[in-house]
Amino acid sequence: MKKILILVFFAGIALTSVYGQEGRMNNERIKAFRTAHFTEVMGLSSQDAEVFWPWFYEREKELKTVRKTKREVGSKLKQSLNEDNEKVISDYVDQLAKMNFREAQIKNDYHSRLKKLLPIRKVARFYQAESSWEKKLLNWIQKRRNN
Repeated sequence: MKKILILVFFAGIALTSVYGQEGRMNNERIKAFRTAHFTEVMGLSSQDAEVFWPWFYEREKELKTVRKTKREVGSKLKQSLNEDNEKVISDYVDQLAKMNFREAQIKNDYHSRLKKLLPIRKVARFYQAESSWEKKLLNWIQKRRNN
């Protein structure tokens, strides 16, 4: 009986690690698809890619930080709506407005930097690629959920 329990325990660990690996591979795969999508839509040469991708990842890192804060504040706001403290609710709403403004600032700052790095046609194609990537990713997620 003890051997069976040990066997089940190790089988569970093995399955968990396999599924964990699969999740990471999906993130890497998504990142690879995103890279290919942006490169294709924008028509990036190797020289363009050398300046674009560091810019892109730096922008994404800053936006991710702001969006994480927005989610946290939004969660706190949702919880505070059940309370009677108007001051707390007002503070959270103000914080969300500041985070939205900060996100717009970051996008504007990085837009100015991108215009200095790439020709304006590629800048315009960046926004097309960003929009079409979001649609493509949402469709992919919906298809996976349906299957």
